Amino acid sequence: SDWRARFLVSAAESALNLNDLAASQEYIQAALAENPPSEIRLAARLLSAQRSLALGDEATALASARAVASAGYEPIEVSALHFALQLEEQLGEISPEEAIDQLEQLRLRWRGDSVELEIARILGRAYVSAGEYQRGINMMRAARARFPNHPIARAIGHETADIFADLFLGERADELDPVQALALWYEFTDLTPIGPEGDRMIRRLADRLVEFDLLPQAAELLRHQVDNRLRGVARAQVATDLAAVYLMDRQADEALNTIRSSRHARLPHDLNLERRMIEARALAELGRHDHALELLATERSREARILRADISWTQRDWPAAAEALEAALGDAWRETGPMEEDVTRSVLRAAIAFSLADDEEGLARLDARYGRRMAEGPEANAWRVVTGRETDANGARLSEVVRRVAAIDTLDAFVAEFRARRAEALSEEEANNENGGAE
Repeated sequence: SDWRARFLVSAAESALNLNDLAASQEYIQAALAENPPSEIRLAARLLSAQRSLALGDEATALASARAVASAGYEPIEVSALHFALQLEEQLGEISPEEAIDQLEQLRLRWRGDSVELEIARILGRAYVSAGEYQRGINMMRAARARFPNHPIARAIGHETADIFADLFLGERADELDPVQALALWYEFTDLTPIGPEGDRMIRRLADRLVEFDLLPQAAELLRHQVDNRLRGVARAQVATDLAAVYLMDRQADEALNTIRSSRHARLPHDLNLERRMIEARALAELGRHDHALELLATERSREARILRADISWTQRDWPAAAEALEAALGDAWRETGPMEEDVTRSVLRAAIAFSLADDEEGLARLDARYGRRMAEGPEANAWRVVTGRETDANGARLSEVVRRVAAIDTLDAFVAEFRARRAEALSEEEANNENGGAE
């Protein structure tokens, strides 16, 4: 009868794991009917508590678990305490900190079987929920290493990988301090998924590092991808991001080398344009203006025109700068209301270029199109000086305006626009990935 009871308890546990609650109840009653020893009876009662929870009767489940935990048979007592602790925290009867403290005591009290694994698993989750990510992941990995072939250990492995991915791709990604995120990635880099999800994880981490001006660290992450993880179009894409980071960090030579060492045939048009723009900007930063202009000769995009204007401005080729800036503005003069900051800046620079080129016709055309709105904006005083409405317009005050506008770092503006486009592209990519996952 004792062995019949043992088999019936095992059958009840299996049925409960399969969510066959009716069968589990039958097996529990049959096991108790054999009048088994106390340890088997306690195991059956603990299963009954777990079944009550599965039925949604939390109060009965907790009361039954507490009764089993106080029965004095340690192997079952530890399991019952473990179950009760989880339920108490779920019901808000104890704080996460109290749960962690009691789980630590249980972990030290019982070793060597699936109960230890389950305690380590729940304790790891508790640490992660409390924001102690490193400790939680280490706890779960250590438990898995002790029982590598146990089914629970394999489940812990999958859960650990999911927690790690959530730190960089899920809701926790925006809450995690970027320095802490970088430290976690370096410590648990072996948990990085293989394939597109892992690449996306690293790129998102790099983006967060860039947001906090941790440019060398972001470059190191992206460089690892380019050198070791990616091929083809994906490699060219990440190399483009890496080159942009090098530009932000004032390493134009590294940006140029990165673009040139990651060339690939048949890249998408938008990506090709981004790469050409970064290459031209790097050439300009290195003083190779003619090469940069030659690279942009056939481009008609607004970004290319602005870059051509920046290069011409640096070369003091005022007619070319004025022409490129006016072309880049397009039909912005047809809009109404206050102008955006970048439009205001471009209009003012175009006016200065026309003025320094002695192109009165171009300056008059610009004034006719933008004069009223510029006169109502933050650069109204500068506009009056440049368009000759102030006395001594060609003297000291004009020189002052020119110096101020020339001091604006156009590289920062170039990089900011690139980052805005990349952020939009990544948002679309995230949305596509979510939709694909849902389907």
